[in-house]
Amino acid sequence: MMTSQGGGNDAVMAMQEGAHEWGAPVDVNVSSLSRIYDHLLGGGHSFASDRAVADAIIESVPRYDMFVRESRAFVRRAVPHMLTAGIEQFLDLGAGLGGVRHVHELALGVSPSYVRDDPNADH
Repeated sequence: MMTSQGGGNDAVMAMQEGAHEWGAPVDVNVSSLSRIYDHLLGGGHSFASDRAVADAIIESVPRYDMFVRESRAFVRRAVPHMLTAGIEQFLDLGAGLGGVRHVHELALGVSPSYVRDDPNADH
């Protein structure tokens, strides 16, 4: 759940529920790659600015949302397959937000490394 914070002439800011643990306000007018990706996957962690960018991407690249979902489905199939092949080290680049099953949820018992370039994804 998103709740507004602030007022006056300040930029519209929001804090996600439980964000006091994170301590970082989010500018809802600035899109985020991780939230755009979440929206394209059908998740609910996005703002209007993120959805507008996602819509523009889909308009420029028809069925891009399908590509994103199929890409994530590949990860869900590949990780268990790699585990059965004896692979125990994983590096997940651009892991995104929490609405999708992450590598560590698929590869129980191993500790993958995550690389994120989006500060919103650290929340």
